[in-house]
Amino acid sequence: MSEVATKTELTVSPEIVKTRREAWGNFGEELAKGEFTLQIRTQDSLKKIKLPTKIEDVPEAERILKEVKADAAIIQNERKAITSKFDAVSQRLMEPEKSFAGPLDELSKKIIALKKEEEERKKLEAEKMQAIANCRQHLVELKNMGISRIKNLLSDKVNKCYGWALGEGNTSFDELDMLKDLAMSRLSDNDLAIHDPLNTFSKYVSNEDFVKMCVEILQINKEDFRNDFKNQLDLKFADYATALNNKAEALRQEDIRKQTEAQKIADEKANADIAAKMQTLSTPIEPVVSVATKALKQNFDVDMSETLENSVKVMSAFVANIQLANQKLKVNKWDSFTIGQMKKALAKCKDDDNAFAPAGIIFKVVDKL
Repeated sequence: MSEVATKTELTVSPEIVKTRREAWGNFGEELAKGEFTLQIRTQDSLKKIKLPTKIEDVPEAERILKEVKADAAIIQNERKAITSKFDAVSQRLMEPEKSFAGPLDELSKKIIALKKEEEERKKLEAEKMQAIANCRQHLVELKNMGISRIKNLLSDKVNKCYGWALGEGNTSFDELDMLKDLAMSRLSDNDLAIHDPLNTFSKYVSNEDFVKMCVEILQINKEDFRNDFKNQLDLKFADYATALNNKAEALRQEDIRKQTEAQKIADEKANADIAAKMQTLSTPIEPVVSVATKALKQNFDVDMSETLENSVKVMSAFVANIQLANQKLKVNKWDSFTIGQMKKALAKCKDDDNAFAPAGIIFKVVDKL
């Protein structure tokens, strides 16, 4: 057995050493004499015992039994008179080990408290990181929705412009440039805008950070959409001379184009939303670890006060699950088997299977190092 390291130098005065040596020396002599005396007197008393062989011997045997029992009681008392002198010494010798209990319990509780604080910090940090990732995904999806709306709006404007030219407008080929310029002029900044949404993640994302993310993610190049609209108009009216010769067919083909374009835009948005979700799922949610520590162990205890009613519930639960609970027991004397041991066995069953829930039993989670 290794010794406990100490930096404190032991110093005992010679007077104390001398006094203790003499006291223990005298006590040792007294102890030896007392031990031998008790052994001799015990043997003398035991010699009185003679086992009866017939019924006539019983009265004398009963007298001897009573006498020897009295001798045993006297010897026990005399032994206690000797050994009781060890009690104070034993108590003093146990004081150092007893003094560990309070500080160790306080230290353990402090470690557990700090670890729980750290776990809570990491939990909150992970929740914030997840909220930020979800917020970014939300904004990307809003942008995808906005782009999809703008594309459908442009396609619809091309469709209406084309339909008006071939129908009510009865636009000639020479008037096309003026018509397209008019369509371009009616495309407003608001048509091409993605408006900032409300911050629904304010628990973890400040309004300031939310605005920064909106600026970063929701920004689009409106000029690109204007150029795209112009290109769509130019492309649509490129065969206008042919369309004038067969307006009905040209309009029918335009409706088909619009439907096909709408499906294409919807597919593009769906793919973009999937990509946003995949980006969120692949974002590592790993809180900063300030210092490496072992994780707390969580075990179950039965959380029920010591009442007759609760004791009956514990016994009933133990009997109902005796095959399982019996595997968690270490019992030396079944006559001394207690309700407390039953509680511990049921708690260990709960440790192994969180779904274990015997009727009437209340468990609590206990953090342990």
